[in-house]
Formats: sequence, structure tokens, C-alpha cells
Amino acid sequence: LMILFVGYTVAVLFFAPTLPCSCGGIISLLSWEQHLVFNLVFLLLSIVGIIYSYHLKNTHITNQQENVRRNFDAQQSQGKDRKPI
Repeated sequence: LMILFVGYTVAVLFFAPTLPCSCGGIISLLSWEQHLVFNLVFLLLSIVGIIYSYHLKNTHITNQQENVRRNFDAQQSQGKDRKPI
């Protein structure tokens, strides 16, 4: 959604013959150019968050796989030390 809104803001800034009135709410005092910068900053923050989240997920999965491998190796080495009854 944020990408669509940034696209809309760019389209309004560069292609609209007149600028519509600005939005209401907390950021109603921003110009269209300031809205574009504001939206781009938060879009970049969200992209960084998605990449970081993906990195953490992959790191967690890799760590789990490594722990499973270590536990398996430890169990295998314990089994070799045991003498059959």
C-alpha cells in the first residue's frame, strides 16, 4: 500500500495540472513534496525491516539446523562408546 501511495504522490506532483488539497490529520501541514519525502523515508524503513526480519528468520532456522546436527552427532558418538549387553 505504501508503494502505491508513493506512486500516487509522484503522479500528482509531476503529472497533475493542479494539486488537490492536502490530507487531514497530523501531517496536514506538509506540502506534497514533504509528503513524498515522508512516505519515501517510511517506505525505506519498512523495506529495511522486511529484509532484517527475513535475515533473522534465516539465521534462526540455520541455528536450529546446526543445533539438530550437533545433537545428532552427540547421540551418535555416545552410541559408539556404549558396549552391547
